[in-house]
Amino acid sequence: MYGQQRIIFYLWLFVIFFFTLNSNITASPQKYFNLDEIQIDAKIASDGSLLISEQRSYTFRGSFTWADYKLPLKKLGRVTDFSLSEGSMTYEPMPGENPGTYQIRQTNDEFYVKWHYQARDETRTFRLQYRVENAVNVYQDVAEFHYKFVGENTETKIGSVAVTMTLPEPADTSKVRAWAHGPLHGQLEFRDGKIRLWVSPLPQRTFWEVRIIFPNDWISDSQMRQDRFMRDQIMNEERLLVERSNAMRLANQRKSELREQYKDTAFQGSWLIVLVGLLVFWFLYNRYGKSHQVPVYGTLSSEIPENMAPAVANYVYTIGQPGAGAMVATMLDLARRGFLKIEEREIENRSIFGTSKKIIYSLKLNNKIFQDNKDELLPLERDIIDFIFATLARGAEEIQLEELKKSSSQVQKWFKNWKKMIEDQWGERSFYEKSSIQGVIISVLISIAMIVLGIFIAIYFGVSGAIAIIAGSLMFLVSFAILTYTREVKLLRVKLLALKKYLRNFHVQRDPGNWQSNIEQLLVYAVTLGVSSAMIKKMLASIPEWQGGAYFAWYGSTLGHGLPSNFSGAIASMITATSMTMGSAAGVGGGASAAAGAGAGGASGGAG
Repeated sequence: MYGQQRIIFYLWLFVIFFFTLNSNITASPQKYFNLDEIQIDAKIASDGSLLISEQRSYTFRGSFTWADYKLPLKKLGRVTDFSLSEGSMTYEPMPGENPGTYQIRQTNDEFYVKWHYQARDETRTFRLQYRVENAVNVYQDVAEFHYKFVGENTETKIGSVAVTMTLPEPADTSKVRAWAHGPLHGQLEFRDGKIRLWVSPLPQRTFWEVRIIFPNDWISDSQMRQDRFMRDQIMNEERLLVERSNAMRLANQRKSELREQYKDTAFQGSWLIVLVGLLVFWFLYNRYGKSHQVPVYGTLSSEIPENMAPAVANYVYTIGQPGAGAMVATMLDLARRGFLKIEEREIENRSIFGTSKKIIYSLKLNNKIFQDNKDELLPLERDIIDFIFATLARGAEEIQLEELKKSSSQVQKWFKNWKKMIEDQWGERSFYEKSSIQGVIISVLISIAMIVLGIFIAIYFGVSGAIAIIAGSLMFLVSFAILTYTREVKLLRVKLLALKKYLRNFHVQRDPGNWQSNIEQLLVYAVTLGVSSAMIKKMLASIPEWQGGAYFAWYGSTLGHGLPSNFSGAIASMITATSMTMGSAAGVGGGASAAAGAGAGGASGGAG
């Protein structure tokens, strides 16, 4: 039975993960920015340095106060002559976060600048200007400029990137070779003695770079001179890259032609997948998903399950996930049978501010009855007594309920083992029919296959695949409708749900005879089934004050009254104390990875 529950648990876990991921993908954040456009004018000076004038246009949604810019300096020299402006406004280098200021940090590995402004729901354009030293490699036969204008660490998609390159002398194809690296839809051209390269859009985490070779005598003075020949090697490297890129373009073209050719077939295929999925689900549901017919007890019932511990009833009611109600109900059941007693008393707290009074509740063990009748108790009942009094109370026969709150970690650790004892008491009986579990698994696998086929169709043939993806996702959800309880569990749950409705709607007022003769057991099951504390107080308050001691002999008060209304406060305190100590915590984490390009540079930046 435990193995079957684990299968169901993992299936539901997958559902939660799938829709959490989907909601994270589709949710629209309240605050975000778009990097709409980057325009770069780049000029190579005769000394091999690079002059950059870069305009970055942002659209802000929400309030933003800063942006930053990072430039890796591997294979490059230092950055000098930096300036930052916005329209006619020039930003000033100074510490702090005042609008119109910026701070620079530069190491051998990176140049970093952060600037400050005030923006809300608007578009702003900033201009960064600087010089990068030693940007050109000069060989015996050629000069090489290999530079990433946008790095692969950019976290957001960029609407467009346009670069205009100016060399020391006018560029033409007789003396200059140039290649753009990045998305295949990017373009490069020679125009008016300059080299222009652009891409729109540039996906996030994607670089955009250029590699240019030109006559080495265009660079008159450079510290990056090397005594070797490189032209043939560079030409061969780029030839291979061009051949590979052309092959990829050809493959994309063929894919587009294939998509267009089989567009109608893909559409029909998606609907065929949906039809097959519906037929499979209909077959599985009719074969495995029909619920057992059990005697109808009506919508209300005061019948209390016989020969079943409250903790086990809670286990069945919650389908294997017992909570604080199981623990509190077990303590109440032990109290009504004479093993425990709940006591209310008032204490005084004195301080420099005066004297205050506080009502506390204690749990006492009738050790004689416990020792004489220990063998009559279930293992889970003995265990809860041993834990509370031997472990938490350290052998004492009394413990305040407040101590449960202070022992949260101990209670949580113990409760995990106690839950297994409840499961052992229930035995190897399954909650669900084995055949229905098999039906769910088959249906889930079919739905996953539909999603995978839909993704395949979407990749190769476009939006037609969305039909199969959506249908597969819906089938994944409804697959769990195939699950059916065993006849035994179905009957138990029908009884428990009818009893809860009887208690929750306070029908004890219409049935006072049954209520008063079974008040203790009905109280135990009100806690077992999660009836609200407010309703429990109302139920207990219905007992005449002068009869309180007769009904609840195991509840004592040193205040001299012992009224049921005060007893309901003790019950509420017990529920609160135990509920607050039980729970679970889980965390998820993740990281990001990035690829590296061959060229120097690789600017990136964000905003906040």
